Amino acid sequence: MAQIEIMRLIGATKLFIRGPFIFEGLWHGFSGALISIGGLYLVYSVLKSNLEEAFSFIFSGLKFEFLDSFLIFSIIAGGVLLGVVGSSLATARFLRK
Repeated sequence: MAQIEIMRLIGATKLFIRGPFIFEGLWHGFSGALISIGGLYLVYSVLKSNLEEAFSFIFSGLKFEFLDSFLIFSIIAGGVLLGVVGSSLATARFLRK
């Protein structure tokens, strides 16, 4: 982590060093969650019509629905939390040296 060493040499505080890395972790977690939800929706839309037609004789009243808004929000919040925690742990490790 040469960037951290350079920032320490010029006198940056720990919070000033951590800030960009935490923001990057936040951004990576958010974009990763959005990509995963997009992938889930793509698979859902492809399989929905096929499964409804294939199992219509067994489950006559069954309707497939995509994730509700609370679950989508939870996935995004979990991705952001995971990104922030991961980046803060990683920068804390390098700042201890």
